[in-house]
Amino acid sequence: MKKIMMTASAVMLLSTSAFATKARLQALGEDKDGSYYISDYRNIYINPAELNSMGNMAIFEWGGAGASATSGISRASLDLDNNTKAQGGVLYGLSNGIKIGAILGDETDVAALTRILSSNGGATNEGLQSADNVLDVFVAGKSAVNWGANLLYTSTKNEAASARYNQHSYAARLGASQDAWNVHLLLALGAKADAPDYTKTPTYKGNFGARVGGGYDLSAENKTFGMYESYTWDQTNSTTATRKGAFSKAMLGFGHSKKVTDNSTMFIKLHGESTHIQLDSVGSLAAAKIDRLAFPISIGFEHTSTEWLVLRGSVIQNLYGTVKDSGLDTNFGTAGAGNMGAVIRSLANQKYGASTSGTGGKKTLANSTQVNAGATLTFGSLSVDGLIGATPASRAGTPASAADTNGGVLALDNLETRVGVTYKF
Repeated sequence: MKKIMMTASAVMLLSTSAFATKARLQALGEDKDGSYYISDYRNIYINPAELNSMGNMAIFEWGGAGASATSGISRASLDLDNNTKAQGGVLYGLSNGIKIGAILGDETDVAALTRILSSNGGATNEGLQSADNVLDVFVAGKSAVNWGANLLYTSTKNEAASARYNQHSYAARLGASQDAWNVHLLLALGAKADAPDYTKTPTYKGNFGARVGGGYDLSAENKTFGMYESYTWDQTNSTTATRKGAFSKAMLGFGHSKKVTDNSTMFIKLHGESTHIQLDSVGSLAAAKIDRLAFPISIGFEHTSTEWLVLRGSVIQNLYGTVKDSGLDTNFGTAGAGNMGAVIRSLANQKYGASTSGTGGKKTLANSTQVNAGATLTFGSLSVDGLIGATPASRAGTPASAADTNGGVLALDNLETRVGVTYKF
């Protein structure tokens, strides 16, 4: 009887952690914005129909304003593991079977990237405001199929002298699923960011864009999936010239998840992805582009150690990968090779493996092996997720200049980063 109760408790705990936070997905080697084969609440940002499989919960992703893209420019910010952006909301089921939700503060990496690429460099260091005060509203239900929809809205404005800016963005997500298949669609309906202090440059105007994808369950353990997305924008980095920018990505993959014991699950994913980023030449600004092809494999493991602790980890490596870039030596969306230009080149290198030396060319993606780890602490209906070993710059006694050298250190005085909390009710 005792063994049955312990097994039931472990299964219940695994169910509790199944809809967790960004930290859980990253610890299992997935993107923090959702997984195509592992169940998690973050999947509503891929397919809002996933809301139908979730119960009532409150979600809180710890953080602040994120990491400034460069020193002195807080407007252009990124959501990094050691300097996260705050986010939170509620998912709730009505008595008529309709599910609703509202989440505040979410911003994708691609949305932030396009704003940063449109910012000026050189001596001016003008950074465009990335999406701020984002509101996501969700609704989902079941009829002939499971369906879901999501509307995104963000608009902020600063009228203070010498610091004026204005930005807004709108997007919609639609999704459906039935039995073994699912389909989803993201529509970027428009975005705009004006120059700091309303000067003539820089400016950013997002055009219509879309992401379309879907998946098919070969069995309870095996899933196939794919997607394609494409976005374009106009940016002005000088008083007379408007520049075209484009981002596209295609992905096709296979995911396998298997309970190897009553308390443990293994996850394996193999996929291929192709990414293209391009800024056209205009005036004195040379063309810049990145073409990246990768075939990574990831292996993750999640284990319920006790009734209050779930541990997880993963390893990722490219079986094959190349990146070809050009134009990063002089600019990548900037008016020169100033501080912002250096930051953008560094960002491109970290995210896509592009060159920061100024030489460009084609190369194999090097040092692609990554190991991630994380844990969930469970206190009844409340779960606390976090990554292990990503020591932040804010840790007491750690100089900011040396913060990145602490990756992989199990610091007992600062155990978890990218902390998220979920409460089920």
